[in-house]
Amino acid sequence: MTRTLAPARAFGSKRARRGFTILSMLVAIVLLSVGLMSLAGANAQTVTMQTLAQNRTSGIQYSTGGTQDRVRSARFRPRRRCAQGGG
Repeated sequence: MTRTLAPARAFGSKRARRGFTILSMLVAIVLLSVGLMSLAGANAQTVTMQTLAQNRTSGIQYSTGGTQDRVRSARFRPRRRCAQGGG
């Protein structure tokens, strides 16, 4: 005696193939996680490189005297005397 499955439960029917499997969801989650971790790593590297560039720029300005001249001119400006004789 052979048994036949009902059409709704037969392997390969439309109802059995509908939706996502757990395995396909796990693969999608792993791929998404790898992509997000790559973006986070790229962001961290960008911040590091930006800080390095800012430090180099500050060092170049300091070594060429541009910063020193600006500091000197800000500190040692002669005071203007008030026209009313108050100072």
